[in-house]
Amino acid sequence: KMRGGKKGQQQLAQAIALESANRVLTRRALDVLKSIAIGEYKTTEQAKSDMTSEGGIVESEEQTPAAEAVKPQSETREAS
Repeated sequence: KMRGGKKGQQQLAQAIALESANRVLTRRALDVLKSIAIGEYKTTEQAKSDMTSEGGIVESEEQTPAAEAVKPQSETREAS
């Protein structure tokens, strides 16, 4: 059941953000497992250097999109 109003919209946005973050993490995990299985696994340092040389964006673990997209509920609540 979806509630209307601002709170309902915030809950929906948070649910979508969590689902998106989950999909990204699952995709990365499956890509790593696949690369291990086919013998093309690269360590984190090698992958970062390859991405940098190809012009890709390299993010540290502290700055992952999933961590930024998901905020605790206490931060998303507004005073009534």
